[in-house]
Amino acid sequence: MDQNDRSTELNLKHNSSPDSPFSDCNPNSDIPTFKFENEDRGEVSENRRNGSATSNNADVAEDASQHLTVPSKDPRMLRSSSLKIGKSSADGASSDKKIVRFADAMGLDLVDVKVFTNDGSLPNIPPCAFNDLMVNLNNDKKPLLSQDPTQDKYVLVPQFEQPGSGANFINRVKDQKVCLENVIILDLQVTGIVRISNLHYKKVIIVRYTTDNWNSVLEQPAIYVEGSSDTVTDKFKFTIHPRHMKPGDKLIFVLKYEVLDQEFWDNNNSNNYTLLCKAKRSK
Repeated sequence: MDQNDRSTELNLKHNSSPDSPFSDCNPNSDIPTFKFENEDRGEVSENRRNGSATSNNADVAEDASQHLTVPSKDPRMLRSSSLKIGKSSADGASSDKKIVRFADAMGLDLVDVKVFTNDGSLPNIPPCAFNDLMVNLNNDKKPLLSQDPTQDKYVLVPQFEQPGSGANFINRVKDQKVCLENVIILDLQVTGIVRISNLHYKKVIIVRYTTDNWNSVLEQPAIYVEGSSDTVTDKFKFTIHPRHMKPGDKLIFVLKYEVLDQEFWDNNNSNNYTLLCKAKRSK
């Protein structure tokens, strides 16, 4: 080594301080190695900046995640919680199985027939078993046939013969144009049958009656009896139910026939038809 080379080596060693770019020089190497601290510091600063930016981005993402609501895949596909999802057949058969068995498969009869015969084998039921089923009719304040308390005590008795039983009845109808045929009595109710000459299709039959010897008068129309016409005569029917009668009172009535603007009367040959109220005989 000459003097110049030695001088160069000394200079390199002298300059190998910590702050020198030649601190990493290898003295045995022919080519010196340099390390620049400014370059390393720049990389560190850049890494720090990148790390700070990454941290800021993470904070922003965390804040955004707290305020954002992530929608579902498709709102229209939401299923109500009240709807129950049935199990498909792939899930297996249900644990609650219903089994139907017929009686004949188990050796039993399909039909059970019971025959009841009237041979006295039926059980005898004592009369006391029906006590709670009996209705006390005596407690009913309303009579079944009439509101009149005298209904079951008194009866009307005709004071004349039944005109229809007479031999000349048809002749009377032809002469008078109207005639009482008979009466039917049920306690204080009177039903009368009237025979009239068939003079015209339009006609009216009226029964006029009194229970106080004509001090007051009531009238009631008679109705046609279906199927009673024989082309010469017709039948009509009326019903009278007088109230508040006592023994000795009389029901008196006459008949009037109106046809073709004319009036025809039947008053039992001027005697009127009289029914006398009497008390029933005790049995």
